[in-house]
Amino acid sequence: MLGTMFSVDKGKEYWLFFALPLVGLLLSIYTVVHHYSVKLLGDNSFACNINQTFSCDTVALSAYSELFSIPLGVYGVGYFLALWVLLATGISNRKDSKDHLLAYTYTNIGGTIVSLILAAISHFQLATYCVSCLSVNVVCLIQLVALIVQRRKFPFRFNVMSLGRGSMTTLLVVVAVIALHSFVRPRIGVPPVSEQGDVELATLANDVNQIPINKSAYSGLGEDYRHGNDQAIVQVVEFVDFQCPSCKQMADIIDQLKKEYGKQVLFVFKNYPLDRSCNRKMSSGGHEFACEIAVIARCAGQYGKFWSFHDLAFANQKQAGKETIVNWAKQSGLTENQIETCRASEYLRDKIRDDIDLAERVGVSGTPTLFINGRKYRGGLDIDQLRTELDRLLQ
Repeated sequence: MLGTMFSVDKGKEYWLFFALPLVGLLLSIYTVVHHYSVKLLGDNSFACNINQTFSCDTVALSAYSELFSIPLGVYGVGYFLALWVLLATGISNRKDSKDHLLAYTYTNIGGTIVSLILAAISHFQLATYCVSCLSVNVVCLIQLVALIVQRRKFPFRFNVMSLGRGSMTTLLVVVAVIALHSFVRPRIGVPPVSEQGDVELATLANDVNQIPINKSAYSGLGEDYRHGNDQAIVQVVEFVDFQCPSCKQMADIIDQLKKEYGKQVLFVFKNYPLDRSCNRKMSSGGHEFACEIAVIARCAGQYGKFWSFHDLAFANQKQAGKETIVNWAKQSGLTENQIETCRASEYLRDKIRDDIDLAERVGVSGTPTLFINGRKYRGGLDIDQLRTELDRLLQ
């Protein structure tokens, strides 16, 4: 049917303008899949996570990754699909072809402006970049450059009526994509008990892990540092890497939840450094100083300074290094002598390795990973969804 709309020769003439939206479409689908992987699992192995600066996870977990609770990638899918349809219709023999070509021109320009705004937010607000998002930005820029170079093929003269008629196609395509997304999007978070069937409840019961919490310096290999009432009916255990950007975001969220829930919820910190110097699961790469920071954090904890060091380490995460770690410890109140003694302590390292072993037994593969009352939390890693889950359990 498409062949009856425009000639093959004319289609070949516009091949670049057809190819670019398809590339953008694939990249947008990739960002949507990644977005839900992070929201549902809290960790993933997507190739777009390169380091602290280029981390798709950090961007996906930010408040800027969604608009009206819809991932930006979904709008990207609608945008690139609309460009393709506008172009196909615009070079056909339909009466409204010129309307669609004009809509293609201004949709292209508008999309490029939006992509530049998002890039600015990533740079100035997050100081972190999503590789797949940057790739989408590049596609938008190439489309605009190609449009300008080949401007004789496209109408640029602004005409409200003509643009309005052509833009209806854009609107219909984007709305159709959003509607489809609302049907196929995964459910995030655990539904209330009243909405679960007996089979689902049985499955959830089998998913509960026994997460031991050492509440004394003399139990196990040392206490787990925690906040709240040890007898609280809701216990949140977090496996953390001090150099993980997403863990920094989660630290801010949990700090707010601590203030809100006080003694109602117990928050427990456990180590899972993605650093091969203490984590045998890391065969290569990872975070160079994560194990060292974990050791000094526990050292600070022995002198009642764990949370002070914890906050300094996350606040200055990007400056992590041998000297800065020592400076954080000193700012927390430790002496040079205490720091050197802790660095030589195998006991502290044994506790961290014990946390790592526990993490692997209960299925932790990345950070941050939360267990709420022994059940791995698979909801969105944002404060609203965590608050909803905690309220449900407290009720």
